[in-house]
Amino acid sequence: KIYNMKFIDGGQQFVKVTQDNNAYADRGLLACSYFDMTSAGRTFVENHPEPLQPPPTPNCYTGGLDAHSTYQMVIRDNEIRNMYCNNGALSEHGIHLWKNNQDPIIERNIVINNARGIGVGLDNQVEDRVYQNNPLQGTGFANNTVDHVGGVIRNNIVYANIGTLYDTGIGLERAYNVSVYHNTVYSEQNSGLNSGIDLRFVQTANTRVANNLIRPGMTIRNSAPSPVLNVDNVFAQSTM
Repeated sequence: KIYNMKFIDGGQQFVKVTQDNNAYADRGLLACSYFDMTSAGRTFVENHPEPLQPPPTPNCYTGGLDAHSTYQMVIRDNEIRNMYCNNGALSEHGIHLWKNNQDPIIERNIVINNARGIGVGLDNQVEDRVYQNNPLQGTGFANNTVDHVGGVIRNNIVYANIGTLYDTGIGLERAYNVSVYHNTVYSEQNSGLNSGIDLRFVQTANTRVANNLIRPGMTIRNSAPSPVLNVDNVFAQSTM
């Protein structure tokens, strides 16, 4: 349980949840906490490369919450700001669950000026946790091809005014059976190079996306199927 904390300039991921020798952090809570990266912290991150990407590769190895292999984690009522870099490298998300998480609730968070806001799953980054309830039984997908299963992303506000440094508001990658409801995702940058909600890869199936306010629009890439419900989303136009 991480509650009512204030994190400033965390260096790499501000909060990291991981597994160790098949011991997992299940039913965790991250709530009512504040995250912010200042200009000084951003410079530090850019000047201290992640070990697997040494110079001259541009570095932005930072993010808010980074969680691996959790079950029924709740992330609610947090404010997360300014996870981005100025050097052309893409930071991790304000909130990111990947490497075999199942059934999180991500709700009522305010996510401001992050290169990537909220994400579940990632491109081919699958760990070997096998859930006893076998959530992929009958789907045709093997455990080692799906990076995230289930859960809901709802009632969050994701806003960005950082120009081309912004990438995605809410991203689902190799994420099966996820619901995305009642979120406001708005970027002042609307160049076609970024997206409000982004669905990627064929494993991102049985997805429900409804009643969201989105600018720019929703993108569906890399053979991802269309979401089950998308008729009630509103694609906002700029009033600037």
